Amino acid sequence: MFKFKESRVRRKYSDFDSFRKVLESQTNNVVIPKLPEKSFFNYHRFNDDFIEERRQGLQQFLKVIAGHPLLQTGSKALTSFVQDEHWNKSKFL
Repeated sequence: MFKFKESRVRRKYSDFDSFRKVLESQTNNVVIPKLPEKSFFNYHRFNDDFIEERRQGLQQFLKVIAGHPLLQTGSKALTSFVQDEHWNKSKFL
């Protein structure tokens, strides 16, 4: 299903949020995990500890999603999100 054994892409938190919504709309049999908390205060947004904690949470989210057998084999949105340089949510809504 995946084109590459490993990939590295840049995504914003809003991309993860949109990706999660796409997965929820496409699947009935899979519980999609929650994303790590979003900062509601500007002083957290640029705090190195907060950024690192959220990065780790987003990485864990991807590991769970990418490791799910039903999503591995049936989600084009997953493949695109983790491997395409530019992810376009409108292709999947």
